[in-house]
Amino acid sequence: TLWGAATVHVLRGETTRSAPQRQGEDERRDHVLGKPAASTKKKNEAPPLSGERKVKESFPHHRKKRRRTKRTPTAAPTRALAAGTVFPFSRRRRKATTWKATTQLYFRVAPRKDLENFVAPLLRSLGLVETRGMDWDLYVGLQFKPEREHNYLLAPEGALISSMPGLKETLGDKEAFARLWRICVDDGGLCEWTVPSYNFAHKVYNDTPSLAVEGGALELLEHLPRHSPLPSTWIVKPQRRYLSLGMHLATLTKDSASSLANLARWASVEVPAAETKRKHHTEQPGEFTIQRYVERPALLGRRKFDLRLWVLIASLDPLSIFILDVAFPKVSVQDYRFAADTLQEKCMHILMMVSEFCTRHVQSFPVYPFAYPATTLSRSFQLNLFNDSASELNNTWLRWQTELWPALERTVLAPLLLAVPELRRHEQRVFQNFTTKRQHRFALLSPDAVYDADANRWRLEEINTNGLFQLGADDPDQKTFHRDDGYTEGWLHVVGATGFPLRPSYQSRLDARLDDFCRRSSCDDQARQALERSFHQSAHVSAGWYRLYPGRFPLSEVSTDLDHLHHAFLAENAAFLASLVDDDVDETTTGAGAGATTTS
Repeated sequence: TLWGAATVHVLRGETTRSAPQRQGEDERRDHVLGKPAASTKKKNEAPPLSGERKVKESFPHHRKKRRRTKRTPTAAPTRALAAGTVFPFSRRRRKATTWKATTQLYFRVAPRKDLENFVAPLLRSLGLVETRGMDWDLYVGLQFKPEREHNYLLAPEGALISSMPGLKETLGDKEAFARLWRICVDDGGLCEWTVPSYNFAHKVYNDTPSLAVEGGALELLEHLPRHSPLPSTWIVKPQRRYLSLGMHLATLTKDSASSLANLARWASVEVPAAETKRKHHTEQPGEFTIQRYVERPALLGRRKFDLRLWVLIASLDPLSIFILDVAFPKVSVQDYRFAADTLQEKCMHILMMVSEFCTRHVQSFPVYPFAYPATTLSRSFQLNLFNDSASELNNTWLRWQTELWPALERTVLAPLLLAVPELRRHEQRVFQNFTTKRQHRFALLSPDAVYDADANRWRLEEINTNGLFQLGADDPDQKTFHRDDGYTEGWLHVVGATGFPLRPSYQSRLDARLDDFCRRSSCDDQARQALERSFHQSAHVSAGWYRLYPGRFPLSEVSTDLDHLHHAFLAENAAFLASLVDDDVDETTTGAGAGATTTS
């Protein structure tokens, strides 16, 4: 059955939107950001913690004040090499800061464990106050679904929201990521930032079950020889499953792609109409994305691995993107061997790290023959990436900084720039009648990347828009594979969750520079405010965060006038910004007066 682009909404499973029933202020607040868990007042209940307002603590173990430990990633192998390394690893403000909120700010988090157990206590430690009402200055949660886009209009004026209209539907969902690659190919772009992907779905036409291919099955048969030599291996991903559940590998041969009948026969076997186990059933069964599998990935020792990155879209207009200078390896528990008899080994190919499923099949302990690398700066990661010789560690480190990491930056940035026009159209659609009702929206993305040794380049597997906000466990004494060394606190400072506490120390000089720039460039008040906020974001980078765009790469073809003003202002004031960061390296903050600093 041919399936045209006009019916793409069927695959996405969108439902008819209906306006929420607003009966009273309490029901309206419950509907906006999810109804909070009901709680009953108990006898002899402990008083609320300081820093909270009318909120009962849900987790008693958080009441005990713990000593916060802030470890920094492994240093460079040699002091001489560290001094000569290239951007971004030569920046000085590497450790987590002790900045506090300068004014009384209120926050609210979505009802998810990582947000309630980790992000909320962190925000309280930074001086923010939690609230259950609609008087918050910061909301940290998941991306709003299409049927709840009215939340943007109900949010307080000038608030910070960790959601952007259309972000998940544009590049976050598995089918959206495949669609983005198809758009790139059809436009004749260089689309090597990922591998070919196509969407399949089981549908019913005229009471007859059919298997549909987005864009058309005939077009798929024409596409395959140009973009994926056959035979090839594909990873089949259920579109409504997470944590790599329900995925498997399948081999597509030339004979299977020779005709529609053969393709339908292959897809009917490899793309099931529904999950076999009832507990795995989803709301839209039978919807799958197939993505070409990287058959020869780079190995860590003898194990396959991929990298989880953190990317922050701090602003969409002007486009402002930050990235964390470390990635988090996810390493499989089995030695890698690509062969026909190992395609069903999920713990080798699909399930990275020690999943509950894989622990039942592990025969030897310890699971890893090397110390598990917490980040890409860990010594064990650099030592096992290309060789097993400690004498070659410096060469590996240098190659990582000068070649592999810049290539990873370009790979991550490409799909984001491709998605910007569509994201801006979503913004215009949501706010077309409310031009004065504006908030500051941001998004924390978690791309997964694997290195293709055959093509000598990084490939993105997907971009998570609702990824975990937490690294490690709630208890800092509990050992985990990954540990948050101030990374979450770092992006909170960048987006302005603490009100930009360093602003008083340079605001007068910044105003003079803005006045001079706008006088020469004829920027209006709205553009001036956007430039000022972007400068504050750059001045508050810490814990390994740095600006990726604009500045590291040339402006894209879809850049607006504000994007050009943004790039010009940052380039003109780069030296001034660098001096602020250098001056702040040895500064300390005291008490509530976070703006008052002294230089040692």
